Amino acid sequence: MPHSRDGRGALCEGEPVMGRLEPIMCRPRRRGITSLSVLLLGAAMCLVGCESAEQGDSSQGTLLVTATVVGTPVVGQNVMAISISDAKGEPLKGAILKVDPQMPAHGHGSTEVAKATDAGDGTYKASPVTLQMKGFWRITVTATHGSEFGSTTVDLTL
Repeated sequence: MPHSRDGRGALCEGEPVMGRLEPIMCRPRRRGITSLSVLLLGAAMCLVGCESAEQGDSSQGTLLVTATVVGTPVVGQNVMAISISDAKGEPLKGAILKVDPQMPAHGHGSTEVAKATDAGDGTYKASPVTLQMKGFWRITVTATHGSEFGSTTVDLTL
């Protein structure tokens, strides 16, 4: 049976009548993403987004900041282990730390402010690092010591 498209782009089957195709049945043209495409895209996003990186190394500043979530991250209160070194790689005590968990997709941060405790040897513990719901979290840890600073981010998905 011959095929053509109507004025709206629908695929039509019909019989030729006086040089034109008289539609018997028209199917709307599919536009946009098909169900299979949505399924494949969702699976690919999960493979990328479902992995959790629980450690961050400094990418900014003169101080080297390394941070990791202690144990398996959970919805609720968590603890972070943080180490700070100067430009020479020497452990740095007495730094001021800020731990800032954010959920970018929702545009909000944590419900609590984490406090860092200095162990006196360049290592610190921060708690509570509260992640109040499942999803993607980006935790930024910033350290300052005099005029020096450093920061790192830890990305994880609960």
